[in-house]
Amino acid sequence: LQEKSSPEVSNIMKVIKDASESLTGLVSDLLNVARLESGTVKVSVHPTDLISVVQDIVLKFKDESEKQNIALEFKYDSSKKFPFAMSDSERLKEVFSNLITNAIKYNKKGGSVEVSVVEDDGFLVSSVKDTGIGMTSEEMKKLFTKFWRASQNIEGTGLGLWITKQLVTRMGGEILAESEKGKGTVFTVKLPIANRDGVQE
Repeated sequence: LQEKSSPEVSNIMKVIKDASESLTGLVSDLLNVARLESGTVKVSVHPTDLISVVQDIVLKFKDESEKQNIALEFKYDSSKKFPFAMSDSERLKEVFSNLITNAIKYNKKGGSVEVSVVEDDGFLVSSVKDTGIGMTSEEMKKLFTKFWRASQNIEGTGLGLWITKQLVTRMGGEILAESEKGKGTVFTVKLPIANRDGVQE
C-alpha cells in the first residue's frame, strides 16, 4: 500500500514545495519593492570586476539551463583586459540573476541564452539575449511596470524587472530592451567605467 501511494505522495510534496517557493519569492520581491520605494535599500557603488561577476552568475545558472534544454553561453573577448565598472557587486548579481532567470523561463525548448560584455565609449555594456517568446511593441510599453508579465502561463511575481531597473538606475547605469514577438528579447545594461583612481571616467 505504501509503495502504491508513494508516487501520489511525491506529487503532493512537489506541489507543496513549488507553492512554498513561489510564495517565498513573492514575499521577497514585495519586501524589495518596499525597501526600494522607501529608500532603505543600500547601493554602494565602487569599481567592480564586471566580467568576474557575470561569469559567476552564468555558471550558477548552467545546471538550470541544461535542465530546461536551453544553451547558456557567456561571450566576451578573453584576450582583452576589461576595465572595472562603477557598480555594486552584490546588486549586480541580483540584476543578472533576474535577467538570466527570465531569459531561461520565457525561452523555448532547445533555445539559447547569450550573455555578452563589450566596452563602448566609456561604458561596459552587458547584454542578455534569448530566443524566447518575445514581446509586441505594446507589451514592451509595460515591461518595467509592477506585476506585469509577458505570459500569464509562466510563474512569476511580475516584480523582477521593476526591481532590476531600480537597481541599475541607482548604480548610475541604464537598462534597455529590444524584442520581437516569437523571436526573443535582448536586455542591455550600460554601466560607467571606473578609471584607475576608482571613480567614473
